[in-house]
Amino acid sequence: MANTNEKITKTMKFDMLLAIDEVANNEMLVEFIEHEKQLIRNKANKSRQPSAKQVENETVVVPKIMEYLESVEQATATDIGANIGYSVPRVSAQLKKLTNDNKIVRIMDKGRPFFKIA
Repeated sequence: MANTNEKITKTMKFDMLLAIDEVANNEMLVEFIEHEKQLIRNKANKSRQPSAKQVENETVVVPKIMEYLESVEQATATDIGANIGYSVPRVSAQLKKLTNDNKIVRIMDKGRPFFKIA
């Protein structure tokens, strides 16, 4: 059997089933297992593209956030959301990404987080 630290994948499990004589002799089960393995391969080969929301965030929301932050000294997520016309959770998620990328700085002032251009 595989190493105990190695994760057993679905494909490996299907191969184990095919190794059993009773399963290998049953044509219906063999067809089913081969079909499932093909579906797994297709899913793994499928190209991953960003969703429409992710594209919009990168091309519209983030530039608007940066533009707004350039026009003010510092602002909260609520201020930014209200001024650019997007929800606070959506703006907050983009602010977190921008902070992680060191494009903006998060400052705590009296218990409230403010953001400004780095």
